[in-house]
Amino acid sequence: MTNLRNIEALDLRIALGLVPGYDKRSAFGRFNGLNTAGSPIVVGSVGTDINWPTTGAVLDIVSTGTGASNDNPTGTGVGTIRITGVDEDFELLTEDVIMNGTTIVNTVNSFLRVDTMVSILAGTLAGYNDAQPIGTITATHGTEIIAQIDAGTGAHLAACFHVPVGKRAVIKDIYTHIDDGGTDVEFFLSVRSNVLPVDVVTIPIIKTKINKSVDGQFIILNITSSNSTVPQYTDVWISADAIGGGSADITATIIYYLTDA
Repeated sequence: MTNLRNIEALDLRIALGLVPGYDKRSAFGRFNGLNTAGSPIVVGSVGTDINWPTTGAVLDIVSTGTGASNDNPTGTGVGTIRITGVDEDFELLTEDVIMNGTTIVNTVNSFLRVDTMVSILAGTLAGYNDAQPIGTITATHGTEIIAQIDAGTGAHLAACFHVPVGKRAVIKDIYTHIDDGGTDVEFFLSVRSNVLPVDVVTIPIIKTKINKSVDGQFIILNITSSNSTVPQYTDVWISADAIGGGSADITATIIYYLTDA
């Protein structure tokens, strides 16, 4: 059980290298134009409630859209991306994938979950160091988009993470924000155990609604009344739902420590 009053002191000790085995991480998501009520989405690039594979799955990687064929090692876009996540046993998994433009490339490994997908190497004709795709790069399983790097950006952005086997996560902060508020937005923190029986706990984040007239940020430290420790084999994500008419551009961030269980 984590004493949240000691979180800031822990943060300082980790920064000073006094607490070995702690890795500070963040999961940031952004979605523009949230306007659907009654169907919360994971705050992220994909803009849906992601249906993760039930078993480890090979992912199809491809670039689509105008100029997408340039996303290859000798093109003007992205040559290589890196995918991180967990496999069917919830072991940490990382794979670099060489792009082939609009032709699908399969991952060598089978992913159960994806935490991040980032551009790491530009094509030789890109003319700049930052690897930004010309098209939209997607990782799909069947018809389900698991991760997406939007054209002109460098990373799949989603407010979700997955706690691998042998680890636990300590949630430090949660930030939610309306960048362009045309509707009220309700945010939810969901925690799902993948140890049978599967259990999903969805927690309205204390101040659940941001009114469109506020257009501001709030910070949550105390996730539950007792602790903020999340065990191994667990999915954690923030979803959002529009309330009323209009649309809003939203962001959400989870800052957490990953350490040994």
